[in-house]
Amino acid sequence: MTTNCVYCNEEEDKQLQPGLVCESCFCFVHLKCLRNAGTPGDFVCDVFFDFTCEDCSSDKLEVFVRNKFPWVNVIYLTLNHLNCHSYGISNRGYFHYKTHICSFIDRNWQALFGSNSKQKKNWIGTIAGVLSIYNKLVFKSGSADLGEMGWWKLQHNFSPAVAAHIIQEVARDKPLGMSRNQLTLDNTFFISRITNMGYKDYIIEEKDSEMSAPAPNKKRRLEPPEPSVSDFQERDSNSRLDNLEECVYEDSYNMDATEGSYPELEFKEFDFTPTSQIPNMQHTLFFYDSDSRSGSEQEKKLETKPKKTEEKPVRRESLFSTELNSEDLPWTTTPRAETNVVEMTQYEEVQLLKQIEGLVTKVKDSARRASLHRLKAKLTLRRLKRHKHLPIFTFDKTVKLLSGHAAEDPRQVNNVERVLDRFQRSFLMDNLCGTIASTTHGTLLLSRMEALPFRSPYSGVTLKPYIRRDTETCTTWMKLMDELLRKTHRHIKDYEPPARMSIDYSYVRPQHIAAVNNLCAQFFWPGIDLTEALQYPEFSCVVTYGRLVVGCAFLVPDAGHSTAYISFVLTRPEWGRAGIATFMLYHLLQTCTGQDITLHVSPTNPAIFLYQKFGFKVEELIQDFYEKYYDIEYKGCRHALFLRLVR
Repeated sequence: MTTNCVYCNEEEDKQLQPGLVCESCFCFVHLKCLRNAGTPGDFVCDVFFDFTCEDCSSDKLEVFVRNKFPWVNVIYLTLNHLNCHSYGISNRGYFHYKTHICSFIDRNWQALFGSNSKQKKNWIGTIAGVLSIYNKLVFKSGSADLGEMGWWKLQHNFSPAVAAHIIQEVARDKPLGMSRNQLTLDNTFFISRITNMGYKDYIIEEKDSEMSAPAPNKKRRLEPPEPSVSDFQERDSNSRLDNLEECVYEDSYNMDATEGSYPELEFKEFDFTPTSQIPNMQHTLFFYDSDSRSGSEQEKKLETKPKKTEEKPVRRESLFSTELNSEDLPWTTTPRAETNVVEMTQYEEVQLLKQIEGLVTKVKDSARRASLHRLKAKLTLRRLKRHKHLPIFTFDKTVKLLSGHAAEDPRQVNNVERVLDRFQRSFLMDNLCGTIASTTHGTLLLSRMEALPFRSPYSGVTLKPYIRRDTETCTTWMKLMDELLRKTHRHIKDYEPPARMSIDYSYVRPQHIAAVNNLCAQFFWPGIDLTEALQYPEFSCVVTYGRLVVGCAFLVPDAGHSTAYISFVLTRPEWGRAGIATFMLYHLLQTCTGQDITLHVSPTNPAIFLYQKFGFKVEELIQDFYEKYYDIEYKGCRHALFLRLVR
C-alpha cells in the first residue's frame, strides 16, 4: 500500500492532508482530491469510511460506506466540525455537551452512523461518559475556565485522523484485564507517546494552568475589585497621573501633576499599607484589566482598604427634565434581591386566569377593572402561545441568557410539538381561561356505509373492509341488552332475543371520524380531532357493533426516528374485559414490527397492566403532561408515564 495520492502524487499527512484508502486496491486518495464534492455528511476531516475508488467500483463511482467507529471518534469529529464552522455559538471555545454536541449528533444521526443504526435510550449518557473518560487527554472540560459543568472543547489541535491514530495506539498500552471504559494514563506518558509518534507540534501545553485559578465568567462583577500590589508595580508614574486626571472626580483630588509626586507606599511582604490617603482610588481601577493577571496575583489583597474622602455631590442637569438629578449612578448600585419570589407554574397561571375571569364583572372601580383586563390579556396571551407552540418571553430568563449566566435549553428553544397536539383542534383557543364546560353529550351513531376494499393513501396497499369479525364474544353490554329484552317481552311465551350482530374490527374511514371524536371527547378531553389518521389508515383500528363505535386505537408511524407512537387506545367501559383492547393493541404492534413503539399513559389508568403484558417498560414520569388538555376543573391525575416497547 502506497502513501502517495493516486491523483496528486503527494504524500499522506494525517494532520494537514488526510485521506482514504481503497478497500480493494489499497490506493490512497486525499480528501481534497476526491471526485465527489465531499464525503457524505460533509464533516470536516471525516475519514471514517470504507472507501472504494472509482477504478474498483462496478459503476465507476466512488463508494463511501460508514464504518463502525467508536464514540470517542464520533465526539471528536463533532467538536472538530463545530470548532471550524460554528465557533460563534461557543463559549470561549467550549461547547455544551447537550445543547451543542448531543444536538448536532441527533440532527446528523444517519450521516454519522448510517441508516440502519437506531438511537438507544441511553446514548446521551454514553456521550457524557466518554467525555469524562478521555478528559485531559483529547477533551478538555470547561469547569475551571467557565465555572460551569458540561462545557467541553478539544485538548489539542489534532485532526480527527490524527486523534483516531493516537487513541488506537494508546489503547494498546492499557494493562491486560482493564475494562475498555477505563483509560487512566499519566498525562506525561501520554504526551511522550504523542511526541514519539511525531505529533509534538500540535500539542497545546497549558501554561501555569495549575497555578492560576481563573474566575468564572458566568458571574457578573457588580463592584470593581480591590487593587493588588502587582497593579501598582506595573503602572508607572505617568500612567497613574494620566488616569487620575481623566477621572470623573478630578477636581476633588487636588493633585499637582507637575510635581510627579504620589503617595508613598510601604510594602510589607505581599501586602501594603498606604502612608498617605489615596482619594477614591476605586475609580482608577477601571483603567486596568484585573482578569489579565494570574489567580495568585488576584489573591493578594490590600491589608487595609483606603479611606474614601467625603466628596460633594456633583449636580448635573437632566436631559429629560428641568429637575436636578442626584449623584448616585443607578448601574453601580446592587439591586435588592427578592427572596420570597417563586415562579408560577402553568397550572397556577390558568387558575389565576380563571379567578380574574370571574372578578372582572364584579369590580366596579374603573381603574382596577382596567388593571384586571390587562392582566387577563397577558395571561391569555401566554396560554395561547403555549397552545401555538411559540416561545414565551420571560424577562428574568432573557437577562440571564444575555449576561451569560445560563445556557439556553434547546428543548425550550425549539419547543417541539407533541404528537398528541396533532389531534387537538381549536377548543383550547376558545377556552383559554378554562371556564367553558364541555358541550359533548350523547352518542353519535355511524351512518350507513358499504363494506368495500379501499386503497391506503400512505402505502398504496389495498386494505380489506374488515380486519376481523367476531361473533363469539359476549360482552357485559350484550348480556344486559338480552335481559332487558326478555324483561320487556316477558308476556310473550318462549320469547328469544334476536341474534347478536358481530363485533367488527375495521380500518378508520371518513364515516368513523365524527363518532370517534365524540367518543374520545367523552372519555379523554374535548377538542380531539382524529382526521389526520385518515392519512395512514392501516395504523388504526375502529371497533363497531352495528352503528355503534365501541372502541378505537390509533398509531402514528412517523413520530420520530425509527419510532412509532400510540396516540389513543379506548374501549367503552361496558364493553371492557372482552379482549377488544387486547386485539386492537396487538393489531397496532403488528403493523410496526421494525420500530420502537412509545406511548403516554396516566399513572392511575389500569391500562398500564395491559401495556406491560405486551412488553412495554416505564422510562420516566412526566409531571403535568396532560395539563394543557384537561379543563381547569378536572380533578384527576395530570401526570403521565412514558412507556417504550423496544424492538
